[in-house]
Parts: sequence; structure tokens; C-alpha cells
Amino acid sequence: MRGMADAIPAYKAGDVAAGRKIAENARGYIRLLTQHIDKEDNILYPIADARLTEKQQICLLEGLTRWRKSGSATASTRNSTRCSTP
Repeated sequence: MRGMADAIPAYKAGDVAAGRKIAENARGYIRLLTQHIDKEDNILYPIADARLTEKQQICLLEGLTRWRKSGSATASTRNSTRCSTP
């Protein structure tokens, strides 16, 4: 991301090489995100499914839903351990 951000002013000034640098960095970022999603899908989520009880998964989903509805990545997580599922 930094490589793209650093190259933008030069690209705006007409530097063609900066445009190539932006494209190269964007492709690298795409590879990084693809690898990250693959690890989540094929490692993290199967481990979570195997290790967390159904109740724990429901509680986790409820907490994530509250966090998403708050609209803030910095929302307080003080009450994140509460779960309405018995």
C-alpha cells in the first residue's frame, strides 16, 4: 500500500514509471489478500469449527454482529463476553 501511495504524486505529475510501480504494488496487494483469504477459508475457519462449541460460535456471531452494527472498528468491546445464548 505504501508503494502505491508513494508513487501517486509522481504519477499525477506524468511519471509513467510511477504508474508501473502503482500497478506492480497493486498486484502484490492482490496476491497478499488472496493468500490471506485462502488461509482464513482453509485453516482458520476449519479450526474454529472444530474447536468452538455451537454456543461459542453463536456468541461469537452475536458479538461480531453488535460490533458491525456499531459502525466503528474502535467500538468498545467491554461487553464482548456477554452472550444471550443460554
